[in-house]
Amino acid sequence: MNASVTKALVQWQGNELFLDGLEQLNEATAKELATWKVERKYLILNLNGISKIDKSTAKALAEWQGHTLYLNGLKEIDNATIKELAKWKGKDLYLNGLKQIDKKSLKALVQRKGAKLSLRGLEAIDEKAAKILVQWEGQYLYLSGIKGNDERVVKIVAKWNGKYLELDGLEEMNEKVAKELAQFIGGWLCLEHLKRLDKESMKNLAEYKG
Repeated sequence: MNASVTKALVQWQGNELFLDGLEQLNEATAKELATWKVERKYLILNLNGISKIDKSTAKALAEWQGHTLYLNGLKEIDNATIKELAKWKGKDLYLNGLKQIDKKSLKALVQRKGAKLSLRGLEAIDEKAAKILVQWEGQYLYLSGIKGNDERVVKIVAKWNGKYLELDGLEEMNEKVAKELAQFIGGWLCLEHLKRLDKESMKNLAEYKG
């Protein structure tokens, strides 16, 4: 989609724009998309078909003044690009396609101001990554990369000060992990894919005050 077509498209006065079929995004097109603005509307932009963007494109896209941005098709992103994307001032950012992200990029990402950060695709979260993630000052954090009974990682993540924590990668947990999760101070703890929980773990998890 070229910039001239995009220029016409952004005249639309609806609140949600689905462009999931778009597979490539360049700087010129991103600049035009960033001009999409509708007064007093909660704007959502879906770009889930984009698998890769560069620094200049991310910088242009970050100028968009909408509420929710879906970039779930991104499989990888370098540090320079994520620094630009992190400057976006919208509320909810979805990057569920990222399977891994280096610590430097993660540090840049958690500096952004917003309400939701979704990183469901991350396949592994170690202690160092967990310590970075809990620095994020948003309200909703979606993670599925914590899959085992790693008490140390869960202990760190449970200290996050947000409102909603999703750990759908956990299918089982031992009593120590359950005890650590029960310390989470937010109002919602989502463990949708939990399949096994013994009596002692259930007792510890029941201490959660959310």
